[in-house]
Amino acid sequence: MDPRCSRTGLVQVPLLYPSLETSPVVALHNIRGNGLCNQSECPSLRLLASSEVLVRTDRYGDEDDVDDVEEREDERVEKVDDEVTMAEKLITRQKLAEGFFEVEEIRKKRIHKAWRTTAFVVYGYLNFTKSGFMEHSKYFKVEDMRPRMDGKNCIFTGANSGIGFAAAEGLASRGASVYMVCRSKERGEPAVSKIQSNTRNQNVYLEVCDLSSVNEIKTFAEKLNSKEIPVHVLVNNNGILENKRTLTPEGQNLCHINLFFVCFFSLELSFAVNVLGTYVMTQSMQPLLEKAAPDSRVITVASGGMYTAPLTKDLQFSEEKFDGTMQYARNKRVLVALTEKWAEMYKDKGIGFYAMHPGWAETLGVAKNLPEFFESSCLNLQNHIRHQKLKIEDVRDIWARYALKFKHA
Repeated sequence: MDPRCSRTGLVQVPLLYPSLETSPVVALHNIRGNGLCNQSECPSLRLLASSEVLVRTDRYGDEDDVDDVEEREDERVEKVDDEVTMAEKLITRQKLAEGFFEVEEIRKKRIHKAWRTTAFVVYGYLNFTKSGFMEHSKYFKVEDMRPRMDGKNCIFTGANSGIGFAAAEGLASRGASVYMVCRSKERGEPAVSKIQSNTRNQNVYLEVCDLSSVNEIKTFAEKLNSKEIPVHVLVNNNGILENKRTLTPEGQNLCHINLFFVCFFSLELSFAVNVLGTYVMTQSMQPLLEKAAPDSRVITVASGGMYTAPLTKDLQFSEEKFDGTMQYARNKRVLVALTEKWAEMYKDKGIGFYAMHPGWAETLGVAKNLPEFFESSCLNLQNHIRHQKLKIEDVRDIWARYALKFKHA
C-alpha cells in the first residue's frame, strides 16, 4: 500500500483540510489536487468518496432522492432567472413608457405654443395695429374722450419714455396732477420738465422709485399715505424685458451675505419688476384708492404677448433655460390674472380694475428688446405708425378711454 494512504495519513487529512468535516467532496478534491493519490489508487479514498454519498443521504433522505433535489434546485434557479428577466423587461417597458409620455408632453407643448403664436399673430394683425385701433375707435364715446381731470391725482409708473410718457402727458394736458414714478432721476427729470412745458401744467411730479425693490415701493407708498393724498388713477405701466437671467440687487446682496437665503429672497429681475413690483404697488395704494372711491381705478398695462404664454407655477423661469421674451409674456399673463383677482376682492370698495394692451407701437423699447418682432411687425406692416402717421394724440386718447371714464359698473 502506498504509504501516503496509510490509516495514519488519512486520519491527519481533516487537520490539513478542515473542510473535510463538512464537505468530503471538497476535501477529496483538495487531496487529489495536492498530489496525494487518486481514488483508483487508494482504497481509503474510495471509502472517503463513498462517505460523501452517506452525508448527502443523511441530509436529503434516500440516495435516489438526490437527483430529484437537484432538479428542484435547478427549477428554482430557472424560476428566479425568469422572474429577474421579467422584472428587467418591466423596468425597460416603464422607462420606454416614461420616455414616450415625456416626448408626447413636449410635442403637445410645442403644438400649443405654435397654436398660441399663430392666434397671437392673426389676432394681433386684426386688433393691435393702427387699423385695429381705428376700427375699435368707432365705438368710443366722444364725451368719454374730452372731459377735464382737474383735481384728479394720477400715479403713473414707467412714465419717462414711450407710451407711458405719451399717456402721462395726455393726463396732464387735461389738468390732472400726475406723479411720475421713475427709477432714474437723470431720466425722470427731463421727462417731467418736458410734460410741464408742453401742457403748461406744473402739477407734474417726479417720484424716484426702483420697482424691483420691495423696500423702495413701500417707502414711496408710506410717503404718499402720510400725506393722505387720494389716488383716483393708478397706472401700472412698469415693465422690462431682460434677455439674460438677472437677479434683483436685493437678491445679489443676499447672495454675498449668505448663500442660504438665495433660495428665498433672490428674485429674477423681470418677475420682480413686472409682477411683484406691480402687486406691491397696487396693494400699497389701496387705502388711497379707497379715499377716491367710487371714482378710483387701477389700469394695468398687459401685452398681447400674453396669448402665447399659459399660466405657470414657475414664476421665476428657473425650471428651464431662460427665455426673456417668454418670461415677459408670462409676466403679462399673470398681471391679467391678478387684475381679475383684484376686481373680485375689491368689488365692494368702489375701485375699478382694468387690464389693457396698448397695441403694437414703434417704440425704442420694442426696437431694443424685440428686434425681430420690431422688424416684422412695425417696419414691414403697411399700417404701422410711421406709414400711417399715427399721431401721439391717438395714443393718448386710447389711454384716456380708460382713465377718464370714471363712472363704471
